[in-house]
Amino acid sequence: MNEGLKKTIQIVVSAAIAIGMLAYIFSIVDINSMVVELQKADYKWILASIAISMVAHVARGLHWNLLLEPLGQKIRPINAIKSVLAGYLANYALPRAGEVVRCSIVKKTDDVPVNISLGTVITERIVDVAAMGLVFCLALVFEFNYLTKFLTDFFDSKAKGTDGNSNYIIYVLLLVASLGIAFVVVFIKNKENFLKIGIVAKIYGFAEGLLQGILSITKMKNSWLFIFYTFLIWFSYYAMTYVILFSMADTASLPPASGLVILALASLGMAAPVQGGIGPYHLMVASALSIYGIVWEKGLILATILHTSQFVTMLVFGGISLVWVAFEKK
Repeated sequence: MNEGLKKTIQIVVSAAIAIGMLAYIFSIVDINSMVVELQKADYKWILASIAISMVAHVARGLHWNLLLEPLGQKIRPINAIKSVLAGYLANYALPRAGEVVRCSIVKKTDDVPVNISLGTVITERIVDVAAMGLVFCLALVFEFNYLTKFLTDFFDSKAKGTDGNSNYIIYVLLLVASLGIAFVVVFIKNKENFLKIGIVAKIYGFAEGLLQGILSITKMKNSWLFIFYTFLIWFSYYAMTYVILFSMADTASLPPASGLVILALASLGMAAPVQGGIGPYHLMVASALSIYGIVWEKGLILATILHTSQFVTMLVFGGISLVWVAFEKK
């Protein structure tokens, strides 16, 4: 199967999953009442949420630049920000394509090797997972009763019907891990012979640069600035989520801690392998709001407002970034 056909199938399948989930989720919502609610929404809070999100995106670009500096790959801040915005837009076309697009752009604008920049993006994702874990912890601290009840009910329902497959999954994972370890041992012992093979040498060189990028965090000089940008990114995510609650009368009175709960669950939705988290994101935001007694229909409307506002933001600023890069000389 050629690469183009493979990518096309991947896009179609992930899009079908997203559309299917959206169709299922919105099948229980009265479209007319949704239109009425959207017309009644207070759009100044939506614009405030968009403005806060842009702070997060700019911080993300500067944050990434700090990881590239120790590797001698300092790039212009504006190029880092453009690549981040264009990458976010690409995620709406193909899941996880944003990372590749981001690295491809700085290769064009600042001649940063893709394997090195991709390694730093992986490091960023590791930091994001740690930050997301902290958000979950804070949500548990402030809304322990609400969140534990929701998670218990959720995982209990998922656990039913999986007992028969759990052992099989464990055995497969153990087999894959064993084969991986065996391959590494054989490669290390016969490294010189393996590297005589052209394709193996290329893969090894790429992996070496990738590892160099991943470990860039250990060589960083401005570690406190990196921590500050990490905090700014995730605080902005929280603020944009909480602020938009004021756009609807039904959610305007929710406590500040509700923003943490929504952000924690919404982050899981965005991690799903579909374009821009479409479907899973709506499901998780509506589920988070249901914890506070917000009916499913209202929760979906709020999720739609939040997700659509971000999509439009990326369509505008990500689109501008892509056009800017397209006409920019190397």
